[in-house]
Amino acid sequence: MYYQIVEKAYDNAAYNAGSKARTDTAEVLRRLGFADAPMTPHDPGRAGAGRVGKLMGHLRAAADWKKALSHMGEGDVAVIQLPLINHTVYIERAFAAARRRGLKVIGLVHDLEELRCQLESGSGAEMSRYAREGAAQRRISDVLIVHTEQMRDYLTDELGADADSLVLLGIFDYLLDADAPVSEDDGSVAIAGNLKREKAGYIYRLPEKPDFSLYGAGLDENGTGANVHYRGRFSPDVPGMLTGSYGLVWDGPSAETCEGVYGEYLRYNAPHKTSLYLACGMPVIIWRQAALAALITGRGAGIAVDSLGEITAAIGEIDPERYAVMRRAAAELGRELRCGLRLTGAVNEALDRLGETYNN
Repeated sequence: MYYQIVEKAYDNAAYNAGSKARTDTAEVLRRLGFADAPMTPHDPGRAGAGRVGKLMGHLRAAADWKKALSHMGEGDVAVIQLPLINHTVYIERAFAAARRRGLKVIGLVHDLEELRCQLESGSGAEMSRYAREGAAQRRISDVLIVHTEQMRDYLTDELGADADSLVLLGIFDYLLDADAPVSEDDGSVAIAGNLKREKAGYIYRLPEKPDFSLYGAGLDENGTGANVHYRGRFSPDVPGMLTGSYGLVWDGPSAETCEGVYGEYLRYNAPHKTSLYLACGMPVIIWRQAALAALITGRGAGIAVDSLGEITAAIGEIDPERYAVMRRAAAELGRELRCGLRLTGAVNEALDRLGETYNN
């Protein structure tokens, strides 16, 4: 039997939904025939608790995990999404019995928290916790699906992971209805996502041309240029309202390069906004040193730049015929993401690594 663990987050006695990346992952796995196995926590959280309270919270989370896995064993495969929402330092203990019974586990990485903490120069306590929990979550995974080659190399070279246990996703899917509208080509560059200064400080240093259309939360409109237009928030499941000739993948405080924890993280991860733009049929402008730059330029679905100051000249060199070709390439790659083909391929490769024959 194939299962996917569907975690619920305890939030003031109400369960909340996950991000689109997580919910899309769950939906693709359902389409592949993986049955939902809910992990329902009964702990209202450990924030603000003392040392004893935190310890008890970790133990309760471990018990909830053990219960979620209690019916799994020989011949079963379970997919878990990482990092765990209901994390516990006792996660290996929680999985031990099911793994002794023969359960095989595929882990799908959404974020590598110990890497982000290292880039952020986090406190020693934070780094220690993320390192311990990350290592434990990898040890319970027989196969791990990771974003990019760069993330794979970090795991093998810096953290000692077995390369044979790692499968590349490449880029995240972005599920949409087949008839969902594509973006309007209006000559602007779209920027979607978290617009807070600490993550996207570059927004206040954008070049005077072209126009930029911003979508998301957290924007401080003081200090943005006359060519920067805030369009409000959008539903991640109906992104056809985004307009733009290109979508920008950039992070950090600087317009000269991507730096800081969010900027440096682009060297390793596959940011979900890239998939959003492509699913909308938008070519992408991406930092040249980002992990996804090779995929974008290799597929002809966008351009890479070293600094935001290069954007005006770079797009000025693209004539209408070349842009039409680029937009078709972006739409073709976007169709793959809209249908969930990337995760489908990665899961099938993971099952093959486990010696499983998938017949759905």
